[in-house]
Amino acid sequence: MRKRFFVIDGHNLAYRAFYAIPPLSNSRGQITNAVLGFTRTLYKIIKEEKPDFLVVVFDTPAPTHRHVEYKDYKATREEMPEEMKGQLPLIKEVLRAFSIPVLEKEGYEADDLMGTLAKRGEKDYEMILFTGDKDILQVVSPHVKVMSPQKGLSGETIFYDEKEVERRWGIKPEEVPEMMGLAGDTSDNIPGVRGIGEKTALLLVKEFESLENLYDNLDKVKGEKRKDLLSKFREEAFLSMKLATLKTDLPLRLDFSQCQVKELDRRRLKKVFEELEFKRLLKEVTVEESRLGKYKAVFEKRDFLNLLEKLEKCAGFALDLETTEKDPLLAEIVGIAISLKPYQAFYIPLGHREAPSMKQLSLDYVLEELKAILESEKIEKYGQNLKYEVI
Repeated sequence: MRKRFFVIDGHNLAYRAFYAIPPLSNSRGQITNAVLGFTRTLYKIIKEEKPDFLVVVFDTPAPTHRHVEYKDYKATREEMPEEMKGQLPLIKEVLRAFSIPVLEKEGYEADDLMGTLAKRGEKDYEMILFTGDKDILQVVSPHVKVMSPQKGLSGETIFYDEKEVERRWGIKPEEVPEMMGLAGDTSDNIPGVRGIGEKTALLLVKEFESLENLYDNLDKVKGEKRKDLLSKFREEAFLSMKLATLKTDLPLRLDFSQCQVKELDRRRLKKVFEELEFKRLLKEVTVEESRLGKYKAVFEKRDFLNLLEKLEKCAGFALDLETTEKDPLLAEIVGIAISLKPYQAFYIPLGHREAPSMKQLSLDYVLEELKAILESEKIEKYGQNLKYEVI
């Protein structure tokens, strides 16, 4: 089974978070709504999707190759609000606390980085691209999926595979740039063919499959007005398709092994969440940290005597035997597990052939020392199928 490699569009998620959550600031006056929404979503992906590998890609402030191709590219888009701009360093600080790599490259957009990583990784991994941008659908393949959030952060999330792209759009993933060449994209100020909307563009791509074939057979297009518009804005159509086509062969310096998801450093996360004053996330991390538990193997006599002291003072404890057989009449005890409170337990190995090199305590000695505690009616004993232990 292939391991899952997630690539998150950092700017796309940050924008969604900024507009999904009302203005919010900590006691020092630092606005944190985008950071909070970003972090919540990231944490949810890690907990629920359980990615094996994860990287977050960002745009840079520098002009891209698309601005060189078309000077009005994204010209109608408003400047990033200062309130959000100031949160990007904090978002990257959160990512460092999660030990998640950040990738960006001047002259190219996050979508180009995602496309390149998708094409590089699809040979060995199940690539999952998290973004709301529709142009990323062009790289969907048997081993590349798009996880597309809808309506901010609280709406449904659509998983796009090849079948879902065709079901929702009526075209193949690789035909997305052709469609955008005709319909354009108002969010990026890609012109397309004036007078041709998305619905018509999809019908034309479905019929002719490519712009080249469409313009080679312009006489077969139904409707004189539509035919005239296509002819008049031919240059814009091909330019728009080029602008919408992602770069998938960038020379990125990224070692995939460095993107492996590590166990959460909860102390580091707690520190960051405390500084940002994310009380709910802080509580969640703290609770989960306590649930990680503290477990100790008891090899030394002094550790066993310390455990006996705790047992003598307790009101009750949970007990479980590790044995060689399911049949209690044939089984031999090879270990005893004892827990005095949730998420804390001790294990006494007594007959493990492959135990660590440390010497194990003898079964007779341990049972003799535990006898009074096990027989005491003042100390409650808990366990699953205790009848087995009694026999």
